[in-house]
Amino acid sequence: MSNLDAPKKFIIISYARTGSNFLVSLLNSHPNITCGGELLGKVTPNPDYSKLLNKIFNVPNKTQGFKLFHYHPMNVENNQLLFDTIQADKSIRIIFLERKNLLKRYYSLLKANQTKVWKVTNPKDITHTKSKIPIDITKLIQTINSVTKYENLYKQMFREHKHITIQYEDIENNYTQTCMEIFRFLDLRKHTAIGNTIKQNSGVLKDLIENYSELETYFNLNSHPRVILD
Repeated sequence: MSNLDAPKKFIIISYARTGSNFLVSLLNSHPNITCGGELLGKVTPNPDYSKLLNKIFNVPNKTQGFKLFHYHPMNVENNQLLFDTIQADKSIRIIFLERKNLLKRYYSLLKANQTKVWKVTNPKDITHTKSKIPIDITKLIQTINSVTKYENLYKQMFREHKHITIQYEDIENNYTQTCMEIFRFLDLRKHTAIGNTIKQNSGVLKDLIENYSELETYFNLNSHPRVILD
């Protein structure tokens, strides 16, 4: 078996509303990849993470991965043991999936919480809100600070792992090229990726956010690199 065909282990470390469902579907279009979703989103009490990871990665002749959010498992008070277990296995490759514009990410999160629709594969299933969504600036900033804190924490934790950082915006703009980059990272042969999920939120933020002018005024005076206005 050539190195291009040798199975690898990988984990997508991210958070909600970063296009992770779309990325999983894109990766699964490669014949040598099996990528799961939030496989450790919830676990049984007193989990043996080593056994759980061995079970997840026990797929013969396939590069196997799954996505893991900063706050997984959601039903465990302290998830440090899970991340320590992953850190101990340097053969696991890490894909950091981030989103540059955390304002758009926060809007998407609020809308998903409102509509209860987190993933769409059929255009008919897209839920359109009848009214604009207000955004609390204080809560937005708190969320941005939390996201960036965990981004930095896990990049430091997994600095000795083979890793790559992918941006939501890169997938949105050119997912074919982005997936080629990921396939190279995983030592897999070229493949034209095809995804099966659909973007839910289109349009410009000023047409989607109720108090957009308030946000515009605030961030024009207090610029933030992760808040990109229309």
